[in-house]
Amino acid sequence: MYLQYSLCAILFSLLLAPAVLSSKVKTFNDLDDFNRYMSDHSEGHVTLVKFFAPWCGHCKHLAPVWQQLAVEFNNNEKVTIAQVDCTTHDPICSKHSVRGFPTLTMFMNKKTRPYKGPRKLENLQSFVIKAMAEPVKSSFLQNPSSIQFQLITGNQEYVKNFKEVAGEFFLDDNLEFIYEGHSEVDRLLVSNMASKDVTFEDLSTTGLRKIVAMESMPLWNDLTASNYANVAQNDFMGPRKLVFTSESSSEKSVLQSISESRSFQQKLVFGFTDDRVTQYFHIDLDAKHAVVFDPKTKNWWKVDMENKDVQIIEEELRVICDGYKKEDGGPGGWFSKMKHGAADLWINLKDMAENRPVIALLMLGLPLGVISCFLYAVCFMTSEDTTEEEENTERLVTRDEQTGEVHEFPTDRTKQEREFAAEETKNLRSRKGKDRNDENEENDEKSD
Repeated sequence: MYLQYSLCAILFSLLLAPAVLSSKVKTFNDLDDFNRYMSDHSEGHVTLVKFFAPWCGHCKHLAPVWQQLAVEFNNNEKVTIAQVDCTTHDPICSKHSVRGFPTLTMFMNKKTRPYKGPRKLENLQSFVIKAMAEPVKSSFLQNPSSIQFQLITGNQEYVKNFKEVAGEFFLDDNLEFIYEGHSEVDRLLVSNMASKDVTFEDLSTTGLRKIVAMESMPLWNDLTASNYANVAQNDFMGPRKLVFTSESSSEKSVLQSISESRSFQQKLVFGFTDDRVTQYFHIDLDAKHAVVFDPKTKNWWKVDMENKDVQIIEEELRVICDGYKKEDGGPGGWFSKMKHGAADLWINLKDMAENRPVIALLMLGLPLGVISCFLYAVCFMTSEDTTEEEENTERLVTRDEQTGEVHEFPTDRTKQEREFAAEETKNLRSRKGKDRNDENEENDEKSD
């Protein structure tokens, strides 16, 4: 009996667990309820909202992570994990310009901040924890995986400018802002992923924003399919043109040295990529070349890297940046778009054949089967010009030469054969009538 009660308790707890988890996620009744809550929980309070739709596959995948995130911060009074179903609360989603699902937005100090990072639990936790911390750290510790901005000044106006700009950017991945105290020298030191420090002297708000925007991305980037969107969409200066080579290229070190020189930092972003990106944008890239790609126009230029001096490669990059070289490829006209569409279709079918052969067979087999049946019907089936009534009443007439009897039976001959048969039938019937008349005349003569 005790065992039965234990099993029932376990089953009940398992059934109740999803409801308990989901109850930790804040929901809203309507737009007024949403606005009222944000007004009451504004200053110093972090509210991370997930705008979703129940039919969205990515939203379903994120749901258990979001519930767990709510459980992690359930006892923190300064954090709220919430969600809005856009299929039932469209006014809330429309007000905040939600155009895709899921959209993650942080509300804090009467400002909104979109979250574009990875949707794993540890990344979301780090984002919330970072949002609750001070934008500017008070001590410097070298971090080779971060882009660090260290202010050195005794001017309080510059300190104020630095804190204002830090508050706008500090939530972005890999960015750190440090101010340790006063100094007689006014400057900003930037260490980009443990690179050699560079110094900037424009400490105005506008100058600081420009410096942070330019240095907000690593000097050498991962531009493969898994990380391309994070780089292309989070460029505060751009988007700038992308310069990449294949991951296995022997000339990759040459391009990396150019990126670390910072000569093209205001116009170009450097990195490496993979076949999925080049196939998606129809870029012709090999191990001997690099490619300059414009995310806006989707045009691209080839740069020959084989056995060339760094100065020659840099000059070619300048020519491309200044717009003096014609692109080697891009979207083009309608013919190119059709060609690219056909290439995309072939790649997708090939990928489907490798990963889902049954579905690929059905997608190819069914249309081919329908087309084959149609062609067979057009080429080999005979047309019928007579109506059903005519077909039922049509007869073939023959005459037995020994007895002289005339016989009629149905026929399914072609139109030409039917016309011939109809003519023969007419002749036979007229001949039969003539024979009857002759026979009647003979009988009359005998009777006379």
